[in-house]
Amino acid sequence: MPAPVIKDLHALGARLHLRWLLAPLVAFIAMALSFIAIGIPIWCAWLTTDHGSNGFDQLLRLIGNGWLAVQAVPIQSGDAIYAVLPWGMAIVSIFAIYRAAVVLGKRLIFAGIIEIGILGVVFAVVYGFCAMAVSAGSSTDVTFTLPWRAGLTCFVLALVVVKIALIRSTRAGRQLLSVIPDALQILPRAVAAGFFGLIGAGALLALCSLAWNFSQAKGIFEFLAPNFFGGLIILIAGVGYLPVLILWSTSYLLGAGFVIGPGIGMSPFVPAPPATQLPAFPLLAALPQEVGPIAWGLPVIAVIVGVGVGLIIARGTKQPALVRLGLATAVTVLIGLALGLVSALASGSLGNIRLATIGPDPILVGLLAFALLSIGAIPTAIALRRATEEEQAAEEESVEVFEASESSVVPEVPATQETIAMSIKESNGKPE
Repeated sequence: MPAPVIKDLHALGARLHLRWLLAPLVAFIAMALSFIAIGIPIWCAWLTTDHGSNGFDQLLRLIGNGWLAVQAVPIQSGDAIYAVLPWGMAIVSIFAIYRAAVVLGKRLIFAGIIEIGILGVVFAVVYGFCAMAVSAGSSTDVTFTLPWRAGLTCFVLALVVVKIALIRSTRAGRQLLSVIPDALQILPRAVAAGFFGLIGAGALLALCSLAWNFSQAKGIFEFLAPNFFGGLIILIAGVGYLPVLILWSTSYLLGAGFVIGPGIGMSPFVPAPPATQLPAFPLLAALPQEVGPIAWGLPVIAVIVGVGVGLIIARGTKQPALVRLGLATAVTVLIGLALGLVSALASGSLGNIRLATIGPDPILVGLLAFALLSIGAIPTAIALRRATEEEQAAEEESVEVFEASESSVVPEVPATQETIAMSIKESNGKPE
């Protein structure tokens, strides 16, 4: 074999080996950076509290459990299972994974779609194995997490984020997006608009309720009387649990409501929720104390969001009514599935006594979201539509013909003395 060919094959092999080594490396770096970022406030709080004879190994276990908790990995302590966790802080891990995947994508900018897909899976597998190692190292006989659950949860999180980052940062990924049919390109926009429209409405409702009960939330915080780092931990936990509160509020808006203990439910159709003893946590001040008749109209907001989804479909595609019907149905189904899945993260248990069952029913949330959105989206998508290019061209041609016909008509000028004199002059002064 000629020497130049051998040299080229060696160079190709070196590049491939570098890529295969780079994916696990950036995955480990992403895990380490997020672990450190989440561990810093825990370490600061640990330094300012009395931890007795517990040493540095106990601190590492606390940080490990905290890192897993913000990624929605359930923690079991004795007979109690803590499944409703401050996973809003997963934004730290998501940011680290995304930036690491972008670094990997820059090395794969000219790679094929198969190689990109495989290396993305390798990244996620390594990240999942790191989570399993953290789970095994952070568990004790009293407090523990299941390694397989930790690995699976973190694998799915990393895989989704990595795929999005690689598709956006590589040429093959962008080419893959470009081959999507025009009729389906409207789906991601409509689904995102409907999903975040409902979530935004739920967030606004939660914010209004929290502002209305701000004095109660302030009183709970003052009752806890934390030091600086304790207050920082409460603030971080509040940020982490804020998406949980927003999803509870969204479920309340849809009419599904939520439970805060066995047999204790909150819904816009329950006038007076039963009293119950809740943990001293400022965000819980946003829970409704009384329900007025105006709350019965909250599900109408979901119908209005559905009308907006229908407008996006109608104005974003030129397909006939039957295709728009299918698109609107598919969008509402996908939004219902998405809301049901994220609602599952906001429901479960937070102990084994009063809060053994809390949060919304994911199945009921998904079904109500689908039904209410369909009421607004399907008729709107069918009734309105974007004009096709042929229709636009025909309309423009008819306008041009009308303007041309108007310009071809010569208006009659009334006869005056000046015009009569001019005509006489042109006929050599001989009037007819």
